Formats: sequence, C-alpha cells, structure tokens
Amino acid sequence: MIDKTIELQNSYELAANVAAAELAGLPPRERVQRARELEACRSRAFIQLAIGFCRRLAIEGDTEAVSWGRVAVAAAEKSPSPFGPELLPLAWAVVGNAYRALGNLRKAAWMFEMVRDLIDDVTDENDAAAISSLEASLWMDLGDLDRAEVILRSAIQAATGLVSPETLNPIQIKLGQVLADSGDQSGASEILAGAIQEMDESEPRMLLNAIHNLAFSLVESGRFESAMMLFHKIKYLYRDHASEKLSINRDWLKARIAVGMGSLEEGELRLRLAREQAERVEHPHLAGLIELDRAEVLLRMGNLAEVQYAATLAAGALEAAGSDREALAAVLLVSSGAARRQAEVQLLELLEKARHRASARPS
Repeated sequence: MIDKTIELQNSYELAANVAAAELAGLPPRERVQRARELEACRSRAFIQLAIGFCRRLAIEGDTEAVSWGRVAVAAAEKSPSPFGPELLPLAWAVVGNAYRALGNLRKAAWMFEMVRDLIDDVTDENDAAAISSLEASLWMDLGDLDRAEVILRSAIQAATGLVSPETLNPIQIKLGQVLADSGDQSGASEILAGAIQEMDESEPRMLLNAIHNLAFSLVESGRFESAMMLFHKIKYLYRDHASEKLSINRDWLKARIAVGMGSLEEGELRLRLAREQAERVEHPHLAGLIELDRAEVLLRMGNLAEVQYAATLAAGALEAAGSDREALAAVLLVSSGAARRQAEVQLLELLEKARHRASARPS
C-alpha cells in the first residue's frame, strides 16, 4: 500500500514538472489560460510547484513572478476539494507578495483583501504562517509597523511547535526587522541574534537576510564600524546569494554609514548610485525611499536647489508605488518651494520614518 502511494505521488510530481515545462515556454497570459486547461495542473504537486516558482522569482525581482502566481491561482481554482480551496489563499498571497516585491503596493493590497476573504479555508499551519509572513511584509512596506508586528507575533504564537524551523525562522527574522524599524534596537538585536544562532548556511539567503537586518539594527544604533565589520565578514554571502533588491539595500546602508561617520559627499554619491540602480530594476518604492534619504543629506550640505529636484524624483517614484498621501504631501511641499522652513522640518520628520524602511524585506 505504501509503495503504491509513493508511486502515485511520484507520478503526480512528474506530471507537474512536465506541465510546468510546457507553461514556461508560453507568454504570461497564455501560460495562465493553459494552466486552466491542463489536467496535470489540477494537483497539489503542481500548485505547490507554481507557488514555489512565484516566491523564488519575487525574491529576484523578476516580473515573471506575477505570472506564476496567477498560474497557481488558476490551477487552485480548477482543482477539486480539499486541496484546491485550501491552497487558493496561499496562491493569492504569493501573487500579492510578487506585486509588493516589484514595488506595486496598490495591487499587492488588493490581492491580500482577497486572501482575507478566503483565509478560513486554510488548514495547514505552515501555509497559515507563510500567509501571515507575506502580509506582514506588505504592511511593513506601507509603513504600518504596528499592524505588521501584531500579525507576526500572532503567527509565531500560533505556529511555535507546529511548523518547521524553515517556516518559523523567517517570521522571527521579520519580527526583528519590524522592531528595528520601530526603534527597538535592543529587542531587534536579541531576536535576530537568536534566529541567526539557530541557522546554518544550508539556507544561505535566509541567513543573509537575518544578518543584513542585524546590520541595519547596528546602523540605527549608531554602531557604524560594527556594521561595516559585519558587512566585510559576510561579503561572500552577498556576492553569491543576494538578490538585486538586497544588494541595493546593502548599498543604501553603506551610504548611511558614510553619512553617519561624517562623509556627506561620499554618502550622497552612494545614495544617488543606489537610487539609479533601483530605477534600473524598476522598483519605484525603493527608489523613492532612497531619494528621500538623499534629500536629507542634500539639506545638510545646504544644497537647496538639489533638494527640490530630489524631492520631485521621490514624489514621482512614491506616487507610482502607491505610497501614503502624507509622505507625498510633505515631499511635494518641499518640491514646490512653499513654506520653505516648515517644509524642511516636515521633510526631516518624514525622512526619519522613511529611514526605518531601509532593511531588506525577506520575501
């Protein structure tokens, strides 16, 4: 009986891989339609395969991530109970996460609204934890750290002892990041250091995200030399395993270190290069936040004309990404030249909040 079950499972996995290979050769829209038609796509093995593709591509910032997420949705919608409805919320969640990773926060929020309508169908603790982790990333990018913290702490409480370390560790890392973003550097360092001790290099990207967030916490605490030493120790991890977005975040942190150590011109140059790289990979949200940081450095340097230009660039990028209206209002106030001194104060307050979003967002 066991042998027959294993043989059947192997046949499903083989069929899923064959179907995925066929879909990979199609344009995105045709890929989704074909997933609705192929019988081989109506299996747990295929849906999980498509979900995995989507998550990995999102980490890389690849636009194909959205297509594979929608393939997972299409397959789950066509698949029978119980696994079709059970996997549909996670499928929508990875679509939302793909949009978030690509900087489209509006669409990401729409996707998670659909997830909330379906969440009661989730019965697997690992899937529930993964959905919570992905939704928390969205609220972090939207700047609602309190909501992200509540989601993550609830997920950890519900998942502890029930899910694998591979599922739980990223949630703990993300909570450490939220605490760092919120200004609780002591709590952040404690959680991140604890998570890092439980990890090894069998999961190098997860380890890299954790150490990167620890470096962020060190920068927030003003321990710039310690952060640089940490970067030096793990430069091989960045070289071999960093996504484009994480590499940009590293360069952003290095720019902040230069500024913190008094090298304003070096920091401004590093920020400009990081922003240009974010633009090249079409990540408007990240580009906008980096440019906000650059605007503060330009203010410190007394270059008011450049501040106006930087604010205009940031406003355009943040608006494209669907960032909050208060941020845009403050930036546009500076860019218009109105109420100059008041605008500069508002921008500095905004920059203090924006800076807390510098750390990498594990997907």
